Amino acid sequence: MSLTNEDLNKIRNVVRAENELIEIRFEKLEDKINVLKVENKIEHQELKRLIIELKKMENEDTSAFYTDLNKLEKRVTKLEVKVA
Repeated sequence: MSLTNEDLNKIRNVVRAENELIEIRFEKLEDKINVLKVENKIEHQELKRLIIELKKMENEDTSAFYTDLNKLEKRVTKLEVKVA
């Protein structure tokens, strides 16, 4: 069974949409980290670790990326609550 051009286009559209969602989540995390950095309300070392992890995630495979992105989002949220 081979895929038709229509099937391939649907798959491409799904992958493109997933990539856009990942990019949005990634940008939101960067924005949140930058806000915390500007407010200077968190420990410098923790901020550096978050930035390093975020940059490292750019080069990971997709399955690991989702897992790490979820963990990182939780850590940033905890920091936001901590400094609020």
